[in-house]
Amino acid sequence: MPSITLYFLLIMLGSVLNGCVMTEEVKRIKASKNYQNKYQKITKGYLNGKQIFIRSCNTCHPGGKASPTGPNIENFASNFKTTNELKQFILKGKASMPAQTILTTDELENLVQYLYAEFQPCNLN
Repeated sequence: MPSITLYFLLIMLGSVLNGCVMTEEVKRIKASKNYQNKYQKITKGYLNGKQIFIRSCNTCHPGGKASPTGPNIENFASNFKTTNELKQFILKGKASMPAQTILTTDELENLVQYLYAEFQPCNLN
C-alpha cells in the first residue's frame, strides 16, 4: 500500500506541472494582447482620406454625387463655417446621415482634409 508521502509527492508534482502549464498559458495570453495593442497602434489612422471616404461615405455619396440615399456633397462647405462643425456633423450624423462613430481622431482628420481637397479646394479653414 502506497504511503502518504508518495501521495503527497504525486500531488506536489502534479501541482508544479500544472503551474508550469498555467504560467505558459498566461505568457501566451499576454503576448497575444501585446501583439493586438501594437497592431492597433500601427494601423490607427493608417487609412488616408480617400480610403475612408470610399469605405464610409461612397455608398451614399458615390464620387461625391447625389444618390437615392445621399445628397451631392460638392460645395458642402457652404453648410459648415469651420472644419470642427463638419467633424461634429460627421461624428454625430443628422437625419438620414448616420453617425460615423468608428472613426479615430486621425481618420476623421484625414477624411476632412480629403473632403476639402477633393470637393472644396479653396475653402479649407
